[in-house]
Amino acid sequence: MAYSSSSDVAALCQNITSGASDFSSSSSPTQEAVNKWLSSGCAVINTYLAGHRYNMPVSSTAAAYQWIANLNTLYAAAETELSRTNITLGPGERTRGSVMLTQFWDELKRLVVMDLTLAGIGRSSTGTLYVGGISESDKDIYEQDTVRVNPRFRKGQFAFPGTIRSGTSGC
Repeated sequence: MAYSSSSDVAALCQNITSGASDFSSSSSPTQEAVNKWLSSGCAVINTYLAGHRYNMPVSSTAAAYQWIANLNTLYAAAETELSRTNITLGPGERTRGSVMLTQFWDELKRLVVMDLTLAGIGRSSTGTLYVGGISESDKDIYEQDTVRVNPRFRKGQFAFPGTIRSGTSGC
């Protein structure tokens, strides 16, 4: 599955397609290769968004669908440009494909910063962040375990009496 098509990629890669509206089985790269890059790009997008707890795949009725389709096209266009065999790279030189790939990742990161639920993409759960260790009772049980490996560090190990701790104002 992909959010865009090889003809969308061809529109971005006119320099490779020589003005053709789509790739073919005899073009370089072939339409089959471009379709594989579209599928890969779709998988990257879905995995990235799912990692941020959004429902996948994105519905075509979602307001953000076209943005995601454009990202999918950009990923495949970057791979298409990088597949060119006549590219010579020097130190620090960037190709059109590498610029597109950087743009893809920047846009994908920008996408998840937004609240996509407002754009019609549902969340799989609201979720809550849990930061911290274990409960006091669990800690007591673990400390009584005779085969437990003792920790290398403990709370307050580097504290010196009469000094201000990091993060406190001292007032």
